Amino acid sequence: MKDIRTEYKENFLRIEIPYSLIYENRSITEFIKYLGVKKIISKSQATDEDIKKLSHEIKRKIWEETQDWFLNE
Repeated sequence: MKDIRTEYKENFLRIEIPYSLIYENRSITEFIKYLGVKKIISKSQATDEDIKKLSHEIKRKIWEETQDWFLNE
């Protein structure tokens, strides 16, 4: 495996990953995406109920836009 470096300093863990390895390894890519999502969520003021309502609305709109395709195939 290519050189991944870690450094512990004060209250932080610093991880250095070569770009080429990021694109070669799906687990690393997914982990980086996960961290991005966690950062966005931590800044959100949405409640669980808000998220459920938004999810339901998105699913409903997707179904409305695609139901003909699914039902007429």
